[in-house]
Amino acid sequence: SGLNQFLQENLSGMQVVQLSQRQDQNRAAYTKINRLNLEQENRSINLTTYYGAFNDSLASIGLGIIIYYGGGSVVQSEMSLGGVILFTRFMNMLFTPVVLLGEQLNVLFRAMASGERIFQALDWDEQIREPSHPATLPERLEGRVEFRGLSFGYSKDTQVLVNVSVSIEPGKKLAIVGPTGSGKSTMIRLLGRFYDFPDGMIFLDGIDLQHIPSRLVRRRIGVVLQDFHIFSGSILDNITLSDPLITRARAVEAAKTVNAHHFIEALPEGYDAPLVERGANLSQGQRQLLAFARVLAADPEILILDEATASIDTETEQLIQEGLQRLMQGRTSILIAHRLQTIQEADHVMVLELGKVREYGTHQALIAQGGLYKTLHDLQFQELSTDVTAPGLAPE
Repeated sequence: SGLNQFLQENLSGMQVVQLSQRQDQNRAAYTKINRLNLEQENRSINLTTYYGAFNDSLASIGLGIIIYYGGGSVVQSEMSLGGVILFTRFMNMLFTPVVLLGEQLNVLFRAMASGERIFQALDWDEQIREPSHPATLPERLEGRVEFRGLSFGYSKDTQVLVNVSVSIEPGKKLAIVGPTGSGKSTMIRLLGRFYDFPDGMIFLDGIDLQHIPSRLVRRRIGVVLQDFHIFSGSILDNITLSDPLITRARAVEAAKTVNAHHFIEALPEGYDAPLVERGANLSQGQRQLLAFARVLAADPEILILDEATASIDTETEQLIQEGLQRLMQGRTSILIAHRLQTIQEADHVMVLELGKVREYGTHQALIAQGGLYKTLHDLQFQELSTDVTAPGLAPE
């Protein structure tokens, strides 16, 4: 397993290995692991060979002893020839199960290594506690989201979120900003029921999130994470995710809304064009547009965007801004972003620092307040100014 893990890591990170000039070091490390694996395989084969030869020899030795003593007894008229033949059959009946048992033991010991990992997975405690008496949801949620004194930590010693309270009205947009590690992504992962937390901290339309089955929560909440995943298969399969409720027409309409239809139709097979693992035959921007189309096709009442435009170039971002506006129309939206345009269009902005709410209000109010949000805002303006003026500083 260690050999396969090392090989998989190097294949998936091949570009990093090549850029870092680590081909020789990684080849040497792989050779070392492979040599150790070869030694263990040779040892196993040798033991299997010796054990098989020993079992076969036992049967032959037993047969020889019977013939030696039985033959003498027949010559001396102490035993009949039929009795000797009968004993040889008994000997065969005795040693055949022993030989087969030895072969099965070899297979069993080989399977124990894999079985150990399987049992570890079976014994793993369920992290998400499903409600014993689930709440009944309406056909369509209004989209009101409320955090009431939310505190959470991945371990008992460290709290990632501390007493976070905020309410988002239906159809409104909340932007969450803050330094790295402030707990922004943790909030949306809790809202998507990726982790368990105490009752009475997160509510959807006044219903405790812990009283709603996780599968129903995820059907009502559309999430575009910073690290989205593209599956091997057709483009249509990646939009619908094989959901029978999402028709081809609905998927095409979703792609048109987020401006993905143009590049999809330009492909030789259109929506049936095959994608390789992780969508490597698409550009980063095209994969991002595909992720937006996937969320829109599911038609959730609540939308969560976690740095959804972080990997998109300026030209592609202009294409999806209009689509994003239509995507968020009539939906409660939670935005985690650093881009000024995305933040400024939010109805309210919440600033997190070290897991606590430091500031809350509209964009203009927080700028006038002159706190942490204004500092982050000014730093981004400084970066943008540097990017704009840098080409002019280049020598002619």
